[in-house]
Amino acid sequence: MKQEKSRGIVNKKARRRIVGFDIDGVLTDEMADGKNIWQREIEAYFPGIQLLEPDFAFTAAFGLSLEEVDKFMEEKAPEVFRKVKPQRGSREFIRYLQDAGFTVYFITARWPRYEEITREWLAHHGFRPSALWFTEDKGPLCKELGIEIFVDDYWENCLDIRAHGVRALLMSAPHNLGCPEEKGIYRVENWDEIRAHVLEYYGLSTWESGKISGTSAL
Repeated sequence: MKQEKSRGIVNKKARRRIVGFDIDGVLTDEMADGKNIWQREIEAYFPGIQLLEPDFAFTAAFGLSLEEVDKFMEEKAPEVFRKVKPQRGSREFIRYLQDAGFTVYFITARWPRYEEITREWLAHHGFRPSALWFTEDKGPLCKELGIEIFVDDYWENCLDIRAHGVRALLMSAPHNLGCPEEKGIYRVENWDEIRAHVLEYYGLSTWESGKISGTSAL
């Protein structure tokens, strides 16, 4: 999948704090109801199908063919993208970062045909990114955009992001719990830990009473 360069404009001379976030599994809370929303929808769509092992790919996780996955995504993905809930604390922290002068990019591997649904969901839940990009090649784009920290739940993406000189935060998920520790990749369990890591990285102090202090250097 090729990145859609029309999604954002890069000012390479700008001196701003720039962070990036994946959408699925980072902004979205796929476990909000105690069971992964994709697992629940797949098991309902394919009677008798059960989770074989936690895996990022539905083919491996459920023993499905690519054709079956494509058919499921065609029919059910829009519904899931609309009803999934945001992670607790995600919207609030992103708003505070933007109020403090940060540039916030969202980069998702969703197919571009889901752009309208994605933008509607973001707007409905109060997310207003500086730009929204659709691509699987996140490492090169992070470097091009000048992103300093990127949060993703896919291990291979984090490896690629780190290889392009960007600090990667790995959001814990069942499919990445067995991944080894790697220098330059930092595991986070929730948005409280994302917040703590970002504030520490930029030398900011605590987040108190609805604002970030220590932002005068921005």
